[in-house]
This record gives sequence, structure tokens and C-alpha cells, in this order.
Amino acid sequence: MYRLPLMTALLLGLGALACSPEPKAARPHTVREVVVRISSDALHRPMEALVLLPPDYAADTARRFPVLYLLHGYGGHFTNWTERIPEIRNWVGTSSFILVCPDGLHDSWYIDSPVDSTSRMAGFLTREPIPYVDGTFRTRPERASRAVSGLSMGGHGAYWLAIQHPRLFGAAGSMSGVMDLSRHRRKYGLEAVLGSYQKDRYRAHSIRYQLHRLDTLELALYFDCGLNDPFLPENLEWHQALKQAGVPHTFQVAPGKHDWAYWRSALPHQLLFFEQFFARPEGKSFVD
Repeated sequence: MYRLPLMTALLLGLGALACSPEPKAARPHTVREVVVRISSDALHRPMEALVLLPPDYAADTARRFPVLYLLHGYGGHFTNWTERIPEIRNWVGTSSFILVCPDGLHDSWYIDSPVDSTSRMAGFLTREPIPYVDGTFRTRPERASRAVSGLSMGGHGAYWLAIQHPRLFGAAGSMSGVMDLSRHRRKYGLEAVLGSYQKDRYRAHSIRYQLHRLDTLELALYFDCGLNDPFLPENLEWHQALKQAGVPHTFQVAPGKHDWAYWRSALPHQLLFFEQFFARPEGKSFVD
């Protein structure tokens, strides 16, 4: 059985994330990039996403592939991943999964707003891109072959979607994720999505207060944060809460700030985690 220790790594000082592995040389077939437009009933508008297909997708036309959904941060855009981390193409070039980078708008927080009926990003992402991707590309359309991760706002969103919709995702990750929205009242566009501050409402939409939902879920969890990131304290608290509850997870801390330099160093480790998750033997659990 594949097992994740309660804390696979808590890395301080010169941690593993500070020494990101160099990507392997790309295979003969290049990564194919496709921008798709998805008609959304939830948002009443078309939404775009970037799809990166690994070289083996073209080389082996009978094969089906797992999918990793990667969510951008607050104020970001779905093209941030290739524009700010162009090496991502090399890393997908040596992977065996499809990477999908959907547009989460600038400040959706990847939730369904309780105060704005037009803001239904969670409903969109869980009901529309997944069927579109599974129907358009050769995917393995089951939760064991589907994962979600993201940075900052997207890190919160990835955990939120995976915990709220456990039938869709088998693994979730976060880089520099915001774990407790109740700490950030009047910031980051939260009032537009959650309304004026009410502790119960903000906590009800925060990952930090969803621990009880993990009791019965078999969900592979990975998250990391930089030593100089302002969101490190809430990531450490989330780690401690998971540890005390006996929820298996992988957590890493390494030198870095809340910026693209850190995310560039962290992303290869995220991708490796999901590569290993997808590659586990059929029928074998990845968590204990």
C-alpha cells in the first residue's frame, strides 16, 4: 500500500523546495497547448482555459490520461502559469498527465457567493470544465485520476473544491494558500464575494474550518509555503490541525516569499507529488 506519513516533510532552512529539481529534457514530441472556450450556464458567459497535453498524448493515441487542474491566484489569469513560469512546458513535457489551467476571474475565490447570485465559480468549475475536458480529450474520467491545486487564492480554491466535492477529486494541493478567510476582512475582494464581515459566514467558507469534512475522505493532500510568506502562520496552523486530527498530508516549508520566484521553485514538487499519485498501482490507496 502506498502511504503518506502524517507529515512527510516539514522543511526549514535550506529545504527541498529551495533546491528544485532540474526538469528532464523534453521528449521528441512537444507539449501541445490548447486554449478552449467553455460555455457556462453557471456564470452566464464563456470561460477560457489553457490545456497542456504531454508528448505521449500525441505519441500514443489509444492511451487515456489523468488530469491536474491548476488554479491561479487573486488578481491573476489562466495564462499566468505559462507566462510567469515558462518552464512549466518542460515539466509537462516529462509528465504523464494533462494539465488544465482554468480562468477563475480576478477575485472569485473559487466559491459560490452567498451574497451575489451571479458569482458561482465553484458551481462552474465542478459542473462544466470537467465534463468538457473529459468529453474533448482522452482522459481517465474518475476521481482517482483527477486532482486540483493552485497558488494563493487558488490554493484555497483547490482545497475548497476537493473537500466540498470529494467525488470529483482524489488529490489536492496548495502553494502559499490562504487558509482562513476570516483573517482577511476588507482585503482581496472578499467583501464582494462574502459580503460585509460576519465571522460565522467567513469561517464557513474557509478551509481552516473544514477539518470535520476530512474525517471520512480518502484525499491525498499536499501543501507548501515560503518562510517569509505572510500566510505562513495559517498554513502552519492548518498543518497542526491536520496532524492532531490524524489526517495524512504532505507539508513543506522552504525559503521564499509570496511571489513567482517561490512558486517557480515549488511547482515542480507539486507536479511530482501528483505524478506519483496518478502512477500508484490500480486499486492501491495513496493515503493511510
